[in-house]
Amino acid sequence: MELETFFSDYALTGAYILFGICVLGVIVFPLVQSISDPAKLIKPLIGIVLLGGLYLIGFAINGDAGVSEAFYPLVESFPDLTQAEGEVAAAKVTRHVGAAFFVTTILTVVATVGILVTELAKFFR
Repeated sequence: MELETFFSDYALTGAYILFGICVLGVIVFPLVQSISDPAKLIKPLIGIVLLGGLYLIGFAINGDAGVSEAFYPLVESFPDLTQAEGEVAAAKVTRHVGAAFFVTTILTVVATVGILVTELAKFFR
């Protein structure tokens, strides 16, 4: 058995299974711990809703995003897609990437402002 075949057949599948177990552990165990006090779930829920809202705003802003030139070689690597289907798929990917960049930028600005305000408040005490 070749090493490449081993990785594509077994190791990658095992990694996906382990990743799924980790994700379930990260999501399920805190929920089980929070069942005893449901009021603790309000703050994380607000954070998740705000992140989702930021993503939706970024997604809406990138509504007319065109196809980047970098995606054309990717489109050509899928022979079962026509050029038009590939461009539509690339436009969708571009829109999601733009939304993720928007969220990352906003969170970076918020974190930086938070750090500056905290440090300035310490300085003037």
